[in-house]
Amino acid sequence: MGADTKEPLKLPCGLVLPNRLVKAAMAEGLAEKTHLPGKKITSVYGEWAKGGWGALLTGMTILNGFPELIALLDLMM
Repeated sequence: MGADTKEPLKLPCGLVLPNRLVKAAMAEGLAEKTHLPGKKITSVYGEWAKGGWGALLTGMTILNGFPELIALLDLMM
């Protein structure tokens, strides 16, 4: 039988997660108009952090060199 989701999980790096619940990464679409994180995304992750997850994987992050993606996001906002 598999491990219980409530059991801690020790990662190879030595970090121990309190349980095996992980929120997957996603593109939340909550960045500021400047494409930087702001109050909206901070609030959302703050609420998720209170929820008892073992780990929260952050969403999409744009790095330099993707002007087409930034232009597309500007159209969506």
